[in-house]
Amino acid sequence: MSPPPLDSDDDPKAPLLPDLCFAQVLVKFDNDDHGWPAEAKTSSRNMLAVLAWIFSWWLTEAVPMPITSMSPLFLFPMFGISSADDVAHSYMDDVISLVLGTFILALAIENYNIHRRLALNVSLTQFPFKIFFLMYIGWRNVVQTYIYLLI
Repeated sequence: MSPPPLDSDDDPKAPLLPDLCFAQVLVKFDNDDHGWPAEAKTSSRNMLAVLAWIFSWWLTEAVPMPITSMSPLFLFPMFGISSADDVAHSYMDDVISLVLGTFILALAIENYNIHRRLALNVSLTQFPFKIFFLMYIGWRNVVQTYIYLLI
């Protein structure tokens, strides 16, 4: 007994096949580039194919977004566009590493509820009159703004 044939809607990898075929057509497409060097022509064509491939993954969400965003790390060296070191250096610039580390730290703070603990400790250790005074000033400003808008 053979399994029933899969429709393209049932197969989770079905959207990948047209992307791969489209990228292969772009790589193999050869036209006259009016005197461009052969390596520049090949590199440009490969870059266009990788760009179309990544864009179709991004647009159709056939592959999860983290894999789509990291795909130049393996596609650029595979198509000969750039070396793996150059691509990795552009992914791990100093500023990008700083932002990534900040996001990881924020997720850890949120996971262990450190933000709530910090807010509770600050509110309990401060003199309660200060907190009520700040709330009064804030509410007074809201009421004054509302009155000014009515005038």
